[in-house]
Amino acid sequence: MSGFKEPGFADRQKAAAQARANILEKFRARPGADDPAVKAREVAWYRRAQQPFGLPLDSRADFTKTDWTHWSATLSGRREDFEALVEPLWRNADETPDRVPLCDWVKTREPRKVNMIARPVVGGYFLPLLQDPATWSRWRKFGSREAGPASGWAPLPLAAPAP
Repeated sequence: MSGFKEPGFADRQKAAAQARANILEKFRARPGADDPAVKAREVAWYRRAQQPFGLPLDSRADFTKTDWTHWSATLSGRREDFEALVEPLWRNADETPDRVPLCDWVKTREPRKVNMIARPVVGGYFLPLLQDPATWSRWRKFGSREAGPASGWAPLPLAAPAP
């Protein structure tokens, strides 16, 4: 008779639990989305994928959302990355033959609008202000309740900027 013993149910449960723990540990060891190296790789890819008039939103089409591009451009925290990704949007707005207010859905290979003209939902345009503590502090003070109602500005939120 051999020395091999068929594993029982408890042995199989223990082996499955160990396998789950090993898989979870493997994923925990990976860098998170907030890791600076991950952000740098993502922005570097965006810079390579960029077209003459913007960063494509999706690899299947040649259009972008301009506020999304601002979010993406702010990701690395480096001014040169921001300018490299946003400059084609400026060129798009400057060179378009479409005589409409600023459009937030534009083509990336030619300076033309797709749709969504003059919409007030482009909050991503202001994201760089939150990333720069000096700018945030200056505007926070200027628009704060301490400025008083005579300032003519609506009060800004008094929460500290995100790290």
